[in-house]
Amino acid sequence: NIKEELVMRIAITILVIISVLASIGLGVIWISDYNKYKDQIDSVSQAADEWGVDIKNELNQVEKLKNCAYVLIAVGIISLLAVIFIGKLKKISAVIFLLSAIIPAIFALVTLLATALFIVGGILAFFYKPKEKIQNAAAV
Repeated sequence: NIKEELVMRIAITILVIISVLASIGLGVIWISDYNKYKDQIDSVSQAADEWGVDIKNELNQVEKLKNCAYVLIAVGIISLLAVIFIGKLKKISAVIFLLSAIIPAIFALVTLLATALFIVGGILAFFYKPKEKIQNAAAV
């Protein structure tokens, strides 16, 4: 039914756009925070070296979150393009949405709070049939 497929596409679009905004927003906030506190991070690192305190793990975690922020922004942009071209990309869009949740979670599980709707959108996208298929099936 064309009406059901339209509702499905709207639902997928809304879920993905919410997750796009959340992932890009979180990425921007993390990058902004990193840049804001970069001087303090460097100072603490130097002081720890002077005192002989090993904070490499903590500094690696900070760098990991900074890198994750760039990943969040990238998957947000890619997912936005995938939802715009879902009719042409079909199941590839579904895979992109799922990977957009999984890849940042490799860096930091907390990102799933921002990207969880990518998973729901990805699952729905696997069941989505673009209008072209429906119209071709009706013609036969």
